[in-house]
Amino acid sequence: SREQAHEAFDAILASCRGYKPDANIKGILVQEMAAPGTEILLGVSCDPLFGPMMMVGLGGIFVEIFKDVVLYPAPLNKAEALQMLKKLKAYPLLSGYRGQPAKDIDALCELIAKVSDYAVSKKDQLKELDMNPVFVYEKGLSVVDALVVLKEE
Repeated sequence: SREQAHEAFDAILASCRGYKPDANIKGILVQEMAAPGTEILLGVSCDPLFGPMMMVGLGGIFVEIFKDVVLYPAPLNKAEALQMLKKLKAYPLLSGYRGQPAKDIDALCELIAKVSDYAVSKKDQLKELDMNPVFVYEKGLSVVDALVVLKEE
């Protein structure tokens, strides 16, 4: 409800102030709770030598536990994004395993290719970009959390 959103806002702000009183907080993003899906991590790191490097893997807490990620230089297209996904040990979770429905791999490949294009176009300003988790559904996906870090000038 609206009241719960206001209460949550106040609680989050108080927690932030308790942790770092001098933090420069410009706002808090409140959005609809996403339905659970298969969690994927999508990231970019702009390497000074190699340029933007794409990373994809099983997301959420699973990236820390299983460390199942694939790296690929940007730019890449949807077909290359699919090849990245197929290299993951967790790929069967996306393609349908033991009677589970397949996830929208095409939408995920499209997102990977678009993030790749963005990374290449912003390579002089972008330091890193992390989307974790991206929930992938039978139809569509939802980017639940994202962070963009720019290079310091």
